[in-house]
Amino acid sequence: MEPQSPAATISPSHSLKKDILAGLFVLLVSSAVFVVITRQWQTPLRLPRSYSSDYLVYLTWVETMIEEGSYLHNSRVGRPLGTDWRAFPTSDGWLN
Repeated sequence: MEPQSPAATISPSHSLKKDILAGLFVLLVSSAVFVVITRQWQTPLRLPRSYSSDYLVYLTWVETMIEEGSYLHNSRVGRPLGTDWRAFPTSDGWLN
């Protein structure tokens, strides 16, 4: 009688559970290392995490919509007359 190989004795569900637990372990450890290295507990939650690309334009539009109801005109940006976004070349399809 031939001995069974170790792979044949392990059920597929046991292997899947083991893989899921290993993945969760790696996720938790890497997240903990990231938090410790970047000192995330010192960063306020309201602080924007990125200042690249079109992020500042979108941030301005969102703040303008919250404060004024429309993103097309902001009286607080571009003093003394404010900012008029109607001349800014873009599509507003994402906003509707």
